[in-house]
Amino acid sequence: MIARNFDILSREIQKLKDVLVVADNDLDGIFSAKQMKIILDKLGIKNEIVIRNRNNSFKELFEELQKINKDEIILLDTPMPDEYLFELVMNKKVIYIDHHKKELPKDVPENLVYFDYRAISGEDIATSVLVYKLGKRLIPDFSKYSIFAMIGAIGDFSYDHELHIDFVTNYKYLYNNTYFVLPFFDLIKILEGLNHKEFLEISLDNLLYIVDRNKKKIAREISKYYKKLLKFEIKLDNEKLLVLECKKPSITTTFFSNIYPNKVIVGYSIKRFLIFKKNTVSVSLRTSRDDVDLGSIAEEFARKYGIEGGGHRKAAGMLINRMDLEKLIRFVEERI
Repeated sequence: MIARNFDILSREIQKLKDVLVVADNDLDGIFSAKQMKIILDKLGIKNEIVIRNRNNSFKELFEELQKINKDEIILLDTPMPDEYLFELVMNKKVIYIDHHKKELPKDVPENLVYFDYRAISGEDIATSVLVYKLGKRLIPDFSKYSIFAMIGAIGDFSYDHELHIDFVTNYKYLYNNTYFVLPFFDLIKILEGLNHKEFLEISLDNLLYIVDRNKKKIAREISKYYKKLLKFEIKLDNEKLLVLECKKPSITTTFFSNIYPNKVIVGYSIKRFLIFKKNTVSVSLRTSRDDVDLGSIAEEFARKYGIEGGGHRKAAGMLINRMDLEKLIRFVEERI
């Protein structure tokens, strides 16, 4: 069944008894899992959380899930192909919550609760925000967890107005009406240092206490980390496009997309991967524009050149051959 709104999704969540939650291992996936665990625990639903290994293909994940001794599964921020989802629900109930797909499938099996918000509404909202909205419908005072949803949303470069209002209301000291302040990034830095098990078990109060006790130390670490932003070289700069060679493409492009909201930012880092035995370029694409779909552009380029790439409307990425870099830049410029 297609869950076309949060009310339907809420009812299906409440029917669960003993569920395995599988989430992606990026910020959006991990913070989705954290919030989902809070929801399930407060509803008294037995649960186990697994953060998936991105080195494994969706086929390998599908094969693993077929073997597990669980009848109920929630997939978070894990865009498994529909053919695998349809086969998986032949002997399990699956709730699929995501924001990557562009079209709804036909004839969805009844045992599959299909909630891909992008396919349903056309809006690209991070999975951590979707789980947050779900939590607000099911758990009183869930807005205090807006900090988890906000970090996950920033990790995926997409959040919405409702979350913004809740976050500012609950955490005024982390936002100054224009930008996030240092303690907010302290929090992210702490979470990056925890393993998945530690993170899923830590309470919100303990987390904020750790931030307060370690501000100076973490600030020094963050200062070193963000100095890497200074290591970039502008390769192209025009009215529509800014191309940078940099050490950290993801964070550098995110930074510059806020400085130049009317441009698409392409950041790349040339790496030498021994497994490829040739130069490979890691590319990140970012924009603040609403009229550009970087995920679609990346997917189109990936299909054309037989590589893997994709993402969201305002954030995308891929690994390409160095010799294809100029082709990619022209490809992006022609489509914006």
